[in-house]
This record gives sequence, structure tokens and C-alpha cells, in this order.
Amino acid sequence: MKKYAFNELTVFQYIYLIHGAQVGIGVLSMPRELAEVAGTDGWLSILIGWFAAMAVSLVIIGIMKRYPGKTIVDLQPLFLGKWLGKVCVAGIAVYCGFASFTVMANTAAIVNTWILSQTPIYMVVILLAIPAYMVLQGGLRVLGRYAELIFYLTLWMPIVLVTVLPKTNWLYLLPVFKEGWWPILAGTKSTVLSFLGFELAFFLYLFCRKSSMQSLVSLWPIRCPC
Repeated sequence: MKKYAFNELTVFQYIYLIHGAQVGIGVLSMPRELAEVAGTDGWLSILIGWFAAMAVSLVIIGIMKRYPGKTIVDLQPLFLGKWLGKVCVAGIAVYCGFASFTVMANTAAIVNTWILSQTPIYMVVILLAIPAYMVLQGGLRVLGRYAELIFYLTLWMPIVLVTVLPKTNWLYLLPVFKEGWWPILAGTKSTVLSFLGFELAFFLYLFCRKSSMQSLVSLWPIRCPC
């Protein structure tokens, strides 16, 4: 019996889990934060953050190819030794916990501000925590199915955004570098939370269903690390 058979993910569930981790946290708040820091040059901050995220993603893929069958937890003791590796693994655990807390806090704040403004914030957190706990109880496979369902349910959102393109005035993106490079670089920090998420590949790719991944790789020229 395969070690991860119970929690196997299809390639699309693997993609949707990473997609949800990247897009979900800042899809509503990032435009406002960029406008406050970088003004009309905020789109340049997005491009810089995207290039940085892509560079880190390529490094992750390279490590996964070089050390197949190992997660980041397995690699830390290999690179840094037993004790320092454990310290780094503990740091990763703290990071994941902090990221989860940030997502929950931002979600609760948005729901409390925009939808349930008369409801105490702690009640919103409880209402969010109960279904989250129920999904997590089902294991990684159920979480992957949930991510896939949410992706399909939100496909209408890009269509709504595209409908306003004919009324877009591209002159609002000018002038470029209005305040110099510093506001653009400062705004890039606001994109970090929205671009984080691909590091989940370090943990999830071991659960990818081999046959599903291989069928996708046969259509794609880049060799898959799975």
C-alpha cells in the first residue's frame, strides 16, 4: 500500500491548492494597499513581486528535481545537520502558523467590515473556524477537493472584471515613476503575502497522483519534479 494513498491529490487539486494559497489572501486588499503606497505606479510593484516569486518558484522546482521524494522538512537536517535542521523546521512551522493566522484574521476582518458589520469579530472567527475545522478533519484529499470546488465557483469573477475593460482609461497608469523607485519598491512589500503560496509545493508534490501528473507532463515540454 502506498504511503500517501489516502491523501493522494490529482494534478488539478495540487494546482488549485497552491492557487488558493496565493490568490486568496490579497485579492481584495492588495489594490488598496498598493494605491496607498505606490499610487499609480502600483502595477510596477506587482510586476516586480511577480518576477521575484517566479525566481523563487524556479529554485523550489530545481530543488524538488534534485531531491525527489523529500519535502523541505526532510531536506533541512540533510543540509544543516540534525540540530540546526530541527531549528529551521520549527521556524517553518512557526511561519505556517503565522500565515494561517494572518489569513484567518484578514478574512474575518473583511467579512466583519463588508458583510456582518453588526456581528462581533470573535463570532465571525468562530463561524469561519467551524467549517475550516470540518474540512481539515477530512485530510489533504478533502482539502484538495474543496480547493477545486472553490476555484470553479469563483470562475465568474474574472469575467466580471473583463466586462469593464472597454471603459478603462489607460492614462491613469501614467506617469511612470512619478515618485521615483522607492514607492514602487516599498509597494512590492505589499505584494509579498499575495505571492506567497508556491512554497506549498515542497509539501504537496509527494501527494500528487503519479498517473495524473505524468499525463499532464506528456503535454508539457518541461519535466515535472513529481
